[in-house]
Amino acid sequence: MNSPLNLFASLPASGNMKERQTIAETLKSILDSQIGQPAFFSQNSTDNFVDISQVIVEIVEDSHFEKNHRAASTLLQRLIMQPAFAGLSGPFGPSDEEWILVTDSGVILQVPGTSPVSDVYISHVDVTDVVTAIPTLNADIELLVKAAKLTGGIVSSIKHVPLVNWLRFHQLDVPKTAEHVENLITLLKLSLPEPPKHGNYWGGISSETNETTLVITEDQRHIILHETSKLFHDAGKPVEPLINYLTDAILGGRSAAFLQEEPSLSWELLIETPVAKTFAQSCFDALHPQSVSTAPLPPEQRSGLLVAAIMLDFALGTADRNHSFCSSNLYASHNVQANTYDVRQHLTAHFSGFQRVNPAAVPLALQLILAGLAPEFLVQTPQALQIGSPGWVMLRKSVLLAESIAPGLSRALSYEMLMELGAISPTSTEQRTLQGVILVKCVLDWAMINELELEGADDLPTEQIVKHATTQYNAFIDTMSEALNSITTPPVSRRALAKSAILELGINPATKLATAYSGIENSLLDLYLARQLTAYNHSVATAVLDLGPANELYTSQLEKQYPPYKTGIATILRLAMSRLKVEDRVAIEYGQLALYHVTQSTPPDNHGLISGAERNIRAPFGILIVSRFNSEVRAYELFPLQGQCRKNEALTQQLNDNWIWLGKSPDDADEGFKTRTYVYGAHIDYRTYYKGSELTNDSVLNTEGVLLERFGQFYDMRDSATSLRSPMQSFNSGRFRDISELIAQHNPPMTYDHFYAMGYDKTDIEQSGENFEKIFDTILNIIIPFKECIEGLASGNPDRRSGALFSCVMDATTLLFSFVGAAGVFFKAAASSSKLLNLGKVGGSFVLSLFNPLDGIPQLAYGGAKLIGKGALRLGHFGQSATRLGIFQLRRLTGAAGAYDLVKAVQNSGSAIEIAKTVSAVNQGRALFNDATISTARQVVNLFIDTTTKLPNVPDKILEELYSTAVIETTIELDGAKDLNVLIGKEGLSELLRTYMSNSRMSYADARYGKESTDHIQSLEALVVIEAQNAASRI
Repeated sequence: MNSPLNLFASLPASGNMKERQTIAETLKSILDSQIGQPAFFSQNSTDNFVDISQVIVEIVEDSHFEKNHRAASTLLQRLIMQPAFAGLSGPFGPSDEEWILVTDSGVILQVPGTSPVSDVYISHVDVTDVVTAIPTLNADIELLVKAAKLTGGIVSSIKHVPLVNWLRFHQLDVPKTAEHVENLITLLKLSLPEPPKHGNYWGGISSETNETTLVITEDQRHIILHETSKLFHDAGKPVEPLINYLTDAILGGRSAAFLQEEPSLSWELLIETPVAKTFAQSCFDALHPQSVSTAPLPPEQRSGLLVAAIMLDFALGTADRNHSFCSSNLYASHNVQANTYDVRQHLTAHFSGFQRVNPAAVPLALQLILAGLAPEFLVQTPQALQIGSPGWVMLRKSVLLAESIAPGLSRALSYEMLMELGAISPTSTEQRTLQGVILVKCVLDWAMINELELEGADDLPTEQIVKHATTQYNAFIDTMSEALNSITTPPVSRRALAKSAILELGINPATKLATAYSGIENSLLDLYLARQLTAYNHSVATAVLDLGPANELYTSQLEKQYPPYKTGIATILRLAMSRLKVEDRVAIEYGQLALYHVTQSTPPDNHGLISGAERNIRAPFGILIVSRFNSEVRAYELFPLQGQCRKNEALTQQLNDNWIWLGKSPDDADEGFKTRTYVYGAHIDYRTYYKGSELTNDSVLNTEGVLLERFGQFYDMRDSATSLRSPMQSFNSGRFRDISELIAQHNPPMTYDHFYAMGYDKTDIEQSGENFEKIFDTILNIIIPFKECIEGLASGNPDRRSGALFSCVMDATTLLFSFVGAAGVFFKAAASSSKLLNLGKVGGSFVLSLFNPLDGIPQLAYGGAKLIGKGALRLGHFGQSATRLGIFQLRRLTGAAGAYDLVKAVQNSGSAIEIAKTVSAVNQGRALFNDATISTARQVVNLFIDTTTKLPNVPDKILEELYSTAVIETTIELDGAKDLNVLIGKEGLSELLRTYMSNSRMSYADARYGKESTDHIQSLEALVVIEAQNAASRI
């Protein structure tokens, strides 16, 4: 029987959380403080690099670091009180305000007295030669050097240590930029809630794939199935779904609504019913016929057995059946544009119908199934979030990250909290490996649901499948990131360009000049911009005249910036159209099309002529696409800045009822769409077309109608049509690309003239020019219906005018980021979305590392990633160790709910790991390595370290436990451990060593693959000797 992972009892919010919060506040104060700038940021003010080598942090009592550091720090404190040390003369004798650091490389540093920033920064003096020259100190110094390897490479005589060493202890990257520091602060301040009591219900985790498993082995399935069959036979009842039988027991005094509305609480009550207890006990007895225990099963074990029985009753629980369920019901191509609510509705119908589950019990059944197989479908997501979108990949990555911290944790987090967790960049190599593996899994399903898999993928190598999927996904992410960056970058400022050009001449742009006859002073910059320098006979003005006209500089830059803006708009349009239903995408992609401007106009006269055309007002924020496909006319509205395309059912009905679009006439002899036509009473939302308002389902009827002016058309391609088109296939199609580029060319939300006006930054001198004022106001009033917003933002500081102008335009218009799945203010949403998109990319080097050995690691030892069927990704030992270490780091750094020890979490005495704990390292080593010559625990340790030795093909956690046991047994037998063994006994010493190893996260992967050559036994021996000395000094 697999052991249930009891991950639900978390560590108290003690020293670890306080320590993290203190360090986060220290880093935040440094970022915010002007005092800290010179010492923190690099000398080059133009870059964003930081230097934290001098930053110190406070260690809090009872934290993991403090516990490992305590013994060595106590020895160092006693050392510096010895007469030989205290008697040092000159600058080397420590005072009350000075302290000592010992590094793992043998360097001894003395920190001078306090300074104005002594609570944040340190400076130090190297006193190694002076101290080591005293022979009586060397033995203790050697112990401290070895012990420092278990505390991030440092031992301090006080409760402050350098931040770099604290990060090294936690195996985290040293931040290199201010952005990295901010990301670290976010991680350190992150506090996660308690996971649900029964986690993901299933209780097991595969050591090969990290996929959820049941608490029973495959060989035990028939036993549980037999007990289920026996249950109904003994009760004399017809066979029905097991969950119906179990839930009947809690429906006695409650309505069915309770089961439907409170599935979590329902399970709590269900496992305590006499029926459930009896059945779970019968399952346990059948699995363990030799057991003599009469104690009732604990709730966690009872829950795991009941879930196993229910899943087997649903024909789930094995890897192949689990994958079949997910690929057929969750990540099937027909769900590509569905949301979580659509899928749950489909599953509800399936289980209440085909599976014959009592409708009242269906919510509980879905909770139990999805919590184990696909917890992302239990998140309350925005309705617009589609399962086939990259936004879903980001959500799923966040969910799987939360589940790796603690099974079931994602159900305790809101959608917003999950996205916050997913937005934190990895802070170590191991976390990058963990997130990379998670992303590969998510992207493989993204490619499958979007029908982007290679033909014959079942027969292709795993590496080729993964590379193809990640290449497709990364290409889309790059396209979207470029689009977001292009459309959210403000137009270059003419004023800023001119200022920069003058500064390059070594001249102050703020220099005041005045003509002899007027005496009115203006800045050199304003005069240059207004092209009035020729009126000033001054050497400075003459030098600036050698520059080209400011408008030419400005135009040159805009001509580089505007085309990417249009390309970005075209990409957003492609995305918007790709979100339509498949029948609508097919109608646009293969039908006969016409693209129309929507224009306010007077109706035509009796001769069909429209008078006063020069007074017509064209809608800047939307265009109309009309399609004729299989003799049916359909109308679609496309709004570039909102990033949305929708079918207008009311207008479509108008067009089909009146048949006013097609017919033979002088201007459409080929029966194409008319070049101009007037629609009376058109059902369109004028606020969205003309003001850029948020989209609603309302149509504002205009009795005067609108004029439609065709600016593009596409011919019928029905012969090439197919109904099997995924959104990504449509997005990548030539027709969608051509439509989007044509619209961006003819009807962009901001024309080149708008761009030009926004960054023009007219001077006070130019303000007096009535002609320019009229042109500028006309442009603003066309694009922005509330010009007072811009005037308020831009008043006061001319240098900020263009930026304020652009921000107002962006904030005035909302964008539904369908690939993120949440609506928000355009500029702010774009910034966060761009970051999330980039975090969602799968690095090419990571994909290669999944299948090829790392530098210096033989293929034999490393192993490669493999797909088990088309389902889970199985990693080699190194991949398993790296992901487990990444999980450990996150658990320790995300608060009390995240601090778990997988080994300690295994409670069942029948588990392989528990058995391993009772067997000596020598006997385990002989069995696992198939080597009868092993006679000492040290030999087992050496086999782990030797990279030419092939590791046994057993779960990684078994190897971790064997390595820990071998290291502990080897250390206990050393001469240095004898004194402490006498004081606290072998069992106490073993537990102490295991605690040190757990706090330091010592693993065989560190010793075998680590960048640093770490001798864990040597470091542990030093700490044991130190503990013995400290204990003796207190006696």
